[in-house]
Amino acid sequence: MKRNIATVAGFVLFLLGFLSLILSLVGLKLDVLGFLYKLGGGFALFVHLLLMIGGLSMLYVSRVGIDTDPME
Repeated sequence: MKRNIATVAGFVLFLLGFLSLILSLVGLKLDVLGFLYKLGGGFALFVHLLLMIGGLSMLYVSRVGIDTDPME
């Protein structure tokens, strides 16, 4: 059950970051992330990329899993 929740959360983070990045290139803004644009364009771009990378990382870890003992 926890794997499914982590997968959905990772996908939502990636989708939110990707959509906000693409929309900001066109000149549109998501109201959910409106506070980022007030802090500056560079910071907003950094947060969008961070959302995308974090979401993909969560997807990967939730699907593949982490071994408890890598030496064995």
